[in-house]
Amino acid sequence: MKPRRTIAATVVAGVVVAFGAACTSGGDFSESNAKTGVVVEGPKRALDGDLTVEEASGPPAMPPGFTQVGAVTKVTGRLKDYVTITLPIPQGVDDQQVSDLRVMRHDGASWGAMPPQHVDLKRRLVKVTTREFSLWGLGMWDVEQAVAGFLAGARNLLSSGSWWLLGSVGRFAVNPPITECRHPALTLQLDTSQFVDEAILCPKFVMEDKERHTYRLHISNLRGFPVMLRLPAGLKPHSVTPQAANPITQLMVQVGQSHGLAVLPGGGELVLDVNALDISKGARITGALDLTGVIMDAGFAILRVVTGYDPNDKALEAIGKRQEFVDAVACVMDQSERIAKQFHSIGAAKLAWEIFYAASGCMSTRLFVAAVSVYAELNYEAYHYDEEFRKAVQAAVKRVVTVIENAPVLTQIAATMLAAHRGKTTFALGVEVEDPAVSNLYKALPTPGDGGFQPTQGRSVGPANGGQLTYVGTPCMVESQAQPWATWTQGAAYARYDRDGSIGTSMQVAYVRAEHRKAVQALFTNLAGNAAKCDQRKGGSIVVLENHDGRQYGGLTDYRVGQFGWENSEYLPYGVVAAYDPTKGVVVHISLSADSYSDVDLDDIKEELEAALDYAANKLDVSLGTTYTLR
Repeated sequence: MKPRRTIAATVVAGVVVAFGAACTSGGDFSESNAKTGVVVEGPKRALDGDLTVEEASGPPAMPPGFTQVGAVTKVTGRLKDYVTITLPIPQGVDDQQVSDLRVMRHDGASWGAMPPQHVDLKRRLVKVTTREFSLWGLGMWDVEQAVAGFLAGARNLLSSGSWWLLGSVGRFAVNPPITECRHPALTLQLDTSQFVDEAILCPKFVMEDKERHTYRLHISNLRGFPVMLRLPAGLKPHSVTPQAANPITQLMVQVGQSHGLAVLPGGGELVLDVNALDISKGARITGALDLTGVIMDAGFAILRVVTGYDPNDKALEAIGKRQEFVDAVACVMDQSERIAKQFHSIGAAKLAWEIFYAASGCMSTRLFVAAVSVYAELNYEAYHYDEEFRKAVQAAVKRVVTVIENAPVLTQIAATMLAAHRGKTTFALGVEVEDPAVSNLYKALPTPGDGGFQPTQGRSVGPANGGQLTYVGTPCMVESQAQPWATWTQGAAYARYDRDGSIGTSMQVAYVRAEHRKAVQALFTNLAGNAAKCDQRKGGSIVVLENHDGRQYGGLTDYRVGQFGWENSEYLPYGVVAAYDPTKGVVVHISLSADSYSDVDLDDIKEELEAALDYAANKLDVSLGTTYTLR
């Protein structure tokens, strides 16, 4: 803070007289009230019009924990700069009580309490600087009364914006946000065997990532208690619903996120960003029953008792940037995990004591001094604190903590927390990338009953892993270019369906090995440019297929429609489409046919072929991370 001019004051015959260290005649003003002994002084440029200093008539009562000492002074006028207000210490306040003295200012809505900027015991004066005129006075802070009031209202104070739901923790049903997840990303495998019971998890690809290396992992918590999670490399918080209503908890969450921590709220949803390139093998998210909100709220409740003021949002934001607050958050999270791990072995009274022990231990004297200093710097331009001020705050901390540690506080809330005693209090979630998702490939195929893919009769209808592609395009093309799919692929899945009640449908999907992807891409490039008609008659079978200009996927899509059958029999309407995705090295192959006596013609085949590929391609995109739908 830049240096400021200081003003010395003395008392002559009961009148406060100010001496400016840098006064120039006519450059400063001094206005006082003889009855209350309050003086306002500063540079004339600070005034914008007239100034009055008078005793307040019927001032509002001081807040709980404070006793008014002396008169209340009403200062009215408009200011353009900072001025100094000097208040005399009333008779009856001895030197030992001065540490409990607070400068009180009423802003029109409520009283605010602040340790004096400067105390002159010899002259019996205290000073503050301000840019706001209002009601000013002195209040004696009764720390014991403040503590008693705090303990009486503790049940309400210790509520982290609905994160910790009191009443029947861990037992009652909640209604968290749940992301629709019919088709999760199959390449991110999750081991939930040691995770929160009944949690709903849904990994989804981030479609903006064209390489499909990033996911959004949605976690919905159906239990009533929050869980603090430690995230391994490759994972970071994206969003949380609902947001904590408490600004203290919001600050704590922000700081925790930068240290790889996240909170899964009770009855809420946490969304994580997952980068597959940074996840190590065997990665695990570890967690514990979250007591951070309770401990942090308890700590800041203690801060309010110690300092005698409620920090506003601006002050909280500034406090959140201080290293002392970062250290407190780290301490609180460590203590929360420590308590959660011994949750099963302690009773309600011991748990209550542990919470306040953790809160008082993490709210260090340095944090209290920093918090008060931040508040003062935002409200009093010339504010500075010295060693005496630090000692006074430290003494107050000790007094309050001593009272709290020896009080049977929060036994009922602690007992409520123990409602979660029968469940798990520590958790783990395994996160593994399996790309290609060979073992779960069949799950990427359409589910019978969805998207027009109706169940069919017969053996081996799937979906299931197995099967093998024989060729794509037409049998005529195989004669000119070999297609060794058994060598090219490392996994395949298949399924059979009915479409429109009369069109038999077969689908195959396969992963291409990395070393053969260029060859497969070249094959599909040739297919896309080949419009030749295939008329093949071998061993009594007949296949007649022509190129069809259907919807393209990345230019690597090939449609063929026509007929197949046998000599001396009726031909069946037939269509086939194959598409290749170079991003994940995936081939999808769909064939359709209908009985010759049905009403299905080639136009129907063409229409159903495109509809089937549209649905299949979209499901492959969201399930495997392919980019079929990206042109």
